[in-house]
Amino acid sequence: MLQTLVGALLGVVWLGSGGNDGDNGLTARQLYLLKRLYDISRRVVVYTVEKPQEELAEEIGVTRQALSSQLKVLRSKGKVRTGRGFLDITADGLKALGRVGGETMVFVRVSPAKRKQVYDRIVEKGVGQVFRVAGDVSVIMVVDHENLDTTLQWVSGVEGVLDVEAHLILESSTV
Repeated sequence: MLQTLVGALLGVVWLGSGGNDGDNGLTARQLYLLKRLYDISRRVVVYTVEKPQEELAEEIGVTRQALSSQLKVLRSKGKVRTGRGFLDITADGLKALGRVGGETMVFVRVSPAKRKQVYDRIVEKGVGQVFRVAGDVSVIMVVDHENLDTTLQWVSGVEGVLDVEAHLILESSTV
């Protein structure tokens, strides 16, 4: 009941507020909407192609019409989502490719004198999400399963790396 009342009051404030408030360039209304969307959202990893269909068709070696026709079929089967200038491969599309795996956390122990250099090399390589952390390990990477072998081989050879451990993510939750 209290949550409903507070939500209703916030809604009134949201509907009535339109001015810019803050350094982020968003109005109170926009911030409220963004917060509500965030609260009901879930984190997903998305594979996106950000190219016009004409350019994509040329790159693949088919006509734009043939590409459009096949994308329509893939969209109807839930394998892709399309919009103006982008194409997302859905989870079902990834399953069809045999890329069901998900992600792996890679913990990298680094020589104290080389921590920043190793982190910078990993970021430059573009292997996935990278965190520079304090503790027993210096770097944590989140890597797609399909890139795991090559990533482990590469990072093990970086000067200053002492040890590398991979941990498959079986399940995750955000609260």
